[in-house]
Amino acid sequence: MTARHETESLTQRLAQTTEPNDLPMSLTAGRLELLTQAEQLLKSDPAEAVLLAEQMLVSSHSGSDTAGVLPLLVRATDIARSAGRPDRAFMFCLEALPALNRNSDPMAPVQLPLIQGACLFDVGEFDGAIEQFSLALERAEEMPDAPQQLVSCHEHLARAFAMGGQLSEALEHIQLAASCLPKEHTDVSLQRRLLQQQALWLSRLAERHKQEERNADAMQTWLLASSIAAHAHLLPHETVSAQDVLAMCTATDIHMAMGHKDQARASLSQLVLRTRHSQLPEIRGLRWLQLAKFRQSQGRLASAISSARRAALFLDNVQDQGAVVQLLLARLLEDAGDYQGAYEALGQANAIEARQQRQAIAIRAELLSLDLDAEREARQAAKKLQYAARLSSIGNMVASVNHELNQPMASIKLLAESSIDILQAGLFQEAETNIQAIHKLSERLITLTSQLAAFPAQVPTEMSAVDVGHAVDEALSVLAARLHQTPCEVVRQLPSVLVMAVEDQLVRVLVNLLNNALDAMQDQSDRRIELSCNAGEGPLFQLYVADQGPGLPNSALENVFQPFFSTKAPGLGLGLGLSLSRDAMRAMQGDLTATNRPKGGAVFCLALRVAR
Repeated sequence: MTARHETESLTQRLAQTTEPNDLPMSLTAGRLELLTQAEQLLKSDPAEAVLLAEQMLVSSHSGSDTAGVLPLLVRATDIARSAGRPDRAFMFCLEALPALNRNSDPMAPVQLPLIQGACLFDVGEFDGAIEQFSLALERAEEMPDAPQQLVSCHEHLARAFAMGGQLSEALEHIQLAASCLPKEHTDVSLQRRLLQQQALWLSRLAERHKQEERNADAMQTWLLASSIAAHAHLLPHETVSAQDVLAMCTATDIHMAMGHKDQARASLSQLVLRTRHSQLPEIRGLRWLQLAKFRQSQGRLASAISSARRAALFLDNVQDQGAVVQLLLARLLEDAGDYQGAYEALGQANAIEARQQRQAIAIRAELLSLDLDAEREARQAAKKLQYAARLSSIGNMVASVNHELNQPMASIKLLAESSIDILQAGLFQEAETNIQAIHKLSERLITLTSQLAAFPAQVPTEMSAVDVGHAVDEALSVLAARLHQTPCEVVRQLPSVLVMAVEDQLVRVLVNLLNNALDAMQDQSDRRIELSCNAGEGPLFQLYVADQGPGLPNSALENVFQPFFSTKAPGLGLGLGLSLSRDAMRAMQGDLTATNRPKGGAVFCLALRVAR
């Protein structure tokens, strides 16, 4: 059963048995009790623990009491990830979104991408995890006084970079995490963890230098890692966690790599002493694994094999460690001449890796499916918002059109009525003047209505290969009458290039830009429009329309593509042309941008994909 089906069945079961507003877990205490039960079941029944965590979240966002959803979500996702179900943890985030939106938790914009990135990290999608962690970091940097969030973001990014093999970036972010800690910070466990991770990745970097035969760099990096590990060990800690054991193992490995046998033995003795009374399988397994590696370095094969076998008993089901133990055991048995045993250990290592990969692939596929569905829903929501914004713009446009049309229409009516009286009186010269005024007002109305005709309900998206030169010819032919009345030099430097576009839309955009250029130079005697292009080999073709007018004010550059924004005098336009032109270009998978020329004048750049 997939995570989605499991969630649906649980939600349906709850809906059938309990009314949303009368759920017994509607109080915070009830939710915390469910979480506590789930955490206690993690070792004995992880599947039931995940179901309890989901039950808690369903009760949190199905009723009216949505306070404190985010802390509950964090604990619930920790439970799901600890149970080996990052896909369910990812779904928890999606399911809790409505409650988070109603509650408007200020930490949600940072915590949600952190959780989703951690789920992607768990299934090996390190690039996706880095993207989510980077998003969380950007949002945390915008928040005032949020050092804890910055530390968490940098630490998560460091782990993702390290697992992706980018150790330099990992070390950079772990140092940034440490630098974000306030001076009065008292969480010693966090400081120790940051130092331990830094020592671990420095050790891996030193091993890489060693493989590249950069022995001096390797030795210097090991020295630094050893110093940091020693500093971390000096920080007080009451209990020993798996992270602490890994850090002590790293310290022992560093001493062995540097040839410091006495220090390695002392570090190993400390490890054994600190973990002697631990009953956690992972900690006991790591202890025996480290003993096996140390005894192997001393040439004590029989003792090393015995230690490796003990480690295998505890680590076979631990992610990444089970196969490591079996591979070490295979090498030890091969060195001891037990080729049959080495073959069996190698087969066991392959079986463990195959089993873990099958589980990881299934969970990874489910999580990526959830991510794809969420992205699709987000795009649909964005389209709905865009459509709503367009409807709002139409409302504003109607009000503006009403104002723009009423005045000339009223003037035409008055002029027509007065012309009738004047003609009856035989005053033909005055009547001709009125008729000329009516003609001029009519032209203004035609211009306004033609701008409205350019307002499409939906820009066509069926594109084809369009010759840029032909589109420019069509635009100039549309403007032939105006160019005759307003002489202007048009300079073309365009090769024969095919772009992916809707030809009518491209021509309309060009007509609008050329019209704007003529308007900008209307009061000048020397008019010149230059049409040039970027003739590079890249995937985008860039067509530039430049004029010699006064250019765009700096304050207008940011708003020039906003609906109803215009730099023209009142009554000379609706301010929709550039907005609609950019919408049309983006619908054709291109763009429209505006800048000013250094020597004066505006430049509009049309970018479109080259047709292959």
